[in-house]
Amino acid sequence: MAEEKDLKLTPNQDVASPYLEAVQALILAKKSEGQVHYDELTEKIASPYGLDADGIDTLIQIVEDNGVSVVGDDGGPTKQQMVREEEQLQADLAAESKTATS
Repeated sequence: MAEEKDLKLTPNQDVASPYLEAVQALILAKKSEGQVHYDELTEKIASPYGLDADGIDTLIQIVEDNGVSVVGDDGGPTKQQMVREEEQLQADLAAESKTATS
């Protein structure tokens, strides 16, 4: 089980807030299962703390960086995650293309 000090929450780990404490508690609770449903993440963190789309993306990244997958109804990645992965793939391909032509 991950220790609290081992969690990757923010670039500045010394920042303490109710939001980060809630994220940390959720990660620690879900670490043994290895996954959390997107709806649960929304219900327990995103809605109570008023996260916008960028905030939810950041939250998902934090949760996944700490070894907990965020899953949709079918148990697979959420639509939002697939879009983000596609955008990252396109950015990587563009960077490779730019490097190859230099």
